[in-house]
Parts: sequence; structure tokens; C-alpha cells
Amino acid sequence: MYSSLHAIAKRYLSIVATSVPAERLFSKPGNIITEKRNKLSSEHLQCVLFLTYLSVQDWKIE
Repeated sequence: MYSSLHAIAKRYLSIVATSVPAERLFSKPGNIITEKRNKLSSEHLQCVLFLTYLSVQDWKIE
């Protein structure tokens, strides 16, 4: 009866048992800001990070 609600809750309310996703999240800006890309403003960095976190499904246009 509530299979879709169960799937959503399982995906978004589950707790990750490792710190790897958090470490990956904080290392991503360090991979974008490099020696050659040190002039990115904070606004442009936020835009680039937003685009890198989009999934393939987010890019699909119906």
C-alpha cells in the first residue's frame, strides 16, 4: 500500500555508517579549486559544485 513512501523514506531517512560520503563532500571543492583554477569566485564555485552533484536523471529533459 505504501511502497513508494517506504522507498522514499528508506532512501532519504537512512543513516550512513561511514564517514566516506562526508569526506567526499568536503574534498570536492578542493578538487575543483586547483592551481590553474584559483580565480573562481565563491558564487561560481557554488554553481560548479551544484552542477557536479546533479545526477544523470536530473539532466534528462522530458
